[in-house]
Amino acid sequence: MKSIIFLTLVVTLNPKPLRTARFLGQVRGISQSAQVLYVDVDYTPWWVCEFFGLPDCALGSWRIASVELDPDGKFSATLPDFSRDAVISSFKNPGEFALCIRDQKTGNRLFELKPARSGSSTGRVPVANSYPGVQMFDAESQK
Repeated sequence: MKSIIFLTLVVTLNPKPLRTARFLGQVRGISQSAQVLYVDVDYTPWWVCEFFGLPDCALGSWRIASVELDPDGKFSATLPDFSRDAVISSFKNPGEFALCIRDQKTGNRLFELKPARSGSSTGRVPVANSYPGVQMFDAESQK
């Protein structure tokens, strides 16, 4: 006769919400027509590659925010503070944010937003616990 033993494991979780960081941006080089435009903020979690031991991995990004672009080119978003997450911050690269202006009906990218004078080779914004002042961006057309 065979016996089967079932074990029950009870795990108690005490999740705490991540802190957030206010992000203020200004887009240069775009003239806004009557169409309302939105800035999409996507997060690329590069730490996932290290977690799975992948030297090269093509990751998708996660939409973090979609905020209205003011007629004067200003926008404001609340971003999760991934830099203070114990798991994410334990990896070499916690990830980065990519910003774009997307057609809300088709989903097509109209403009990539590149940080002005940042010297960033990727044209993205690194994860940080704060973003002081107004971050300037240049709009690069996708057409």
